[in-house]
Amino acid sequence: MIPFLARGNDELKDNENVEEFEICPNCGEQRKVRYGETINKDGSRTENKTLAFIECGNGSYLVGINGKRLK
Repeated sequence: MIPFLARGNDELKDNENVEEFEICPNCGEQRKVRYGETINKDGSRTENKTLAFIECGNGSYLVGINGKRLK
């Protein structure tokens, strides 16, 4: 099964901001939030805050989009 997520424009605008640590939906413990990277034309990388995720065990869990919590 392929996971699917659909959100409309501004649907998350009233949600709280993603914090440095968030509660893991898998284990319930606080985990450090990480972000993806954008690879620039010159090959350098910069953090991209479009998708916020946490890692737990062998998995990654999405916790925010554009700085806003999913819950």
